[in-house]
Amino acid sequence: MSSSPSICRAAKPASGVAMSRPRTTRTGSPCSESCVDDTRQRDQNHDKQGDVRPCTMVLCAGSKTLFLIWINFTLCCKTAREGVMGRVWRRRVAAIMFGVCMGAAALPVWADEAAVLLTQLSDDAAARAKAIEHGRGLATFCANCHGAQGVSSIPEVPNLAAQNPDYLLAQINAFISGKRKNAFMEGLMRVMEPADKAALVVFFSSLAAPAPRPATANDMAAGKAAFSKICARCHGEAAHGSETTPRLAGQQADYLRVTLHRYLTMSGERFYAPMTAAVYQLGEKNIDTITAYLGNLK
Repeated sequence: MSSSPSICRAAKPASGVAMSRPRTTRTGSPCSESCVDDTRQRDQNHDKQGDVRPCTMVLCAGSKTLFLIWINFTLCCKTAREGVMGRVWRRRVAAIMFGVCMGAAALPVWADEAAVLLTQLSDDAAARAKAIEHGRGLATFCANCHGAQGVSSIPEVPNLAAQNPDYLLAQINAFISGKRKNAFMEGLMRVMEPADKAALVVFFSSLAAPAPRPATANDMAAGKAAFSKICARCHGEAAHGSETTPRLAGQQADYLRVTLHRYLTMSGERFYAPMTAAVYQLGEKNIDTITAYLGNLK
């Protein structure tokens, strides 16, 4: 007959109460000194740590993240009227929320020097002019695909001219984090310094908007109706976007068509739940109409 495992069965004595007999195993043999020490050590560890479950630790970590968001949001509201710092804190809160959604713990806003530099450039005309020239030099490589003046000659490649700088910077960070999928762009963006990122986006934002492309009267009427109903709430009635949304006016029709299909099919290259919902509402049959309409805007 095989013997049972040597597990102590005696209860832990209360503090200050002496044991009347040595602890024994289930087989009835006395516990070894090491067995007693191991049991005592486990009891002490349990007393110190309590019954902590992995899910509890996860909740604690999540609570800390939410607490940091609340702190930064409070500071954002407090400094919203204080010029540059108000805008810096707004960007910090936005980046923290982005990091939480992406599950990225190592990309807080205060580590995004480019966002801070971009804010500073918006209030310093001389520094902005210098940054634009630096960006012009960097953009000579980008011109191969996006055009020398930010207007692409490749239908599936987006125009960058007059695009909102905050949005462009967010896309650079999306390529770096892998949120946007493009092997070439991901590798290229990851080697850029913060000052280069800021200079590049202010250069492209300083360029003249693309010239409008012809569109039929039917496309203009139907496209405007669909855009006003579904898209204008975020991209603006003139389709010029905002700090967080892209300018769509004058954008490449083929690029817009491919992008909208990616959101619609959730193919993985682009993912943003509100955009997927909007494109579903728009419907695949209206994609050509709305891209033609947007191409005609300036």
